[in-house]
Amino acid sequence: MMELDDIKQLLHAKLEKESIPVSYAEIAGQLRQNTKSITSKIRKTVLTEFLACAAFFVAALLTTAWYQQLPIYWFCGATVLFSAGFGFYLLRLYGDVKRYDRHTHPVKRNLENLINILGRFIRLYFIATVAFLPLIFVFGIFVGYMDVNHRHLQEHFSWTKGISLYAGLYGIWSVLTIVFAKWYINRLYGRHLQHLKAMLQDIENG
Repeated sequence: MMELDDIKQLLHAKLEKESIPVSYAEIAGQLRQNTKSITSKIRKTVLTEFLACAAFFVAALLTTAWYQQLPIYWFCGATVLFSAGFGFYLLRLYGDVKRYDRHTHPVKRNLENLINILGRFIRLYFIATVAFLPLIFVFGIFVGYMDVNHRHLQEHFSWTKGISLYAGLYGIWSVLTIVFAKWYINRLYGRHLQHLKAMLQDIENG
């Protein structure tokens, strides 16, 4: 993929070699080609994540059928719902990026649209990750309660110690999840967003 500096060097070299002005159409064509290269990588990433969602979806269904236990039903049911919802949104993002990749709008307008779409997706991705943490915490307590009652362990189980230990471990896991989510989202999408913003800024600065 050609970087912005590569495009500039190519155009400057052509100017020096041929001593003719570079048309706007030529510059726009190079920028459009660079944009398509970025969107192609974004689509591949989205498709990979969608396949991972589909794998979790199938695995949850198979686990539910294999293990005949109530807590497993609840956990796998939540996994199925989350995978289906997130998978649907990934398909929508894939379609949006592909649609704008085919548009013949001016380069600047396409870049602005792609930046808005990808920016909203990144924010939603991170917010959903953080928002699910307290929900998963409550869900974990509920599943634990169901499991203790299902196995008739009420008389031998200390809820105070159990919930305290669970809360402590979950707090550590939540912090690690947030740190990992920031790195993961930036690794998959954030760097492409920054590249698109740099291209737009370069156009605006002339």
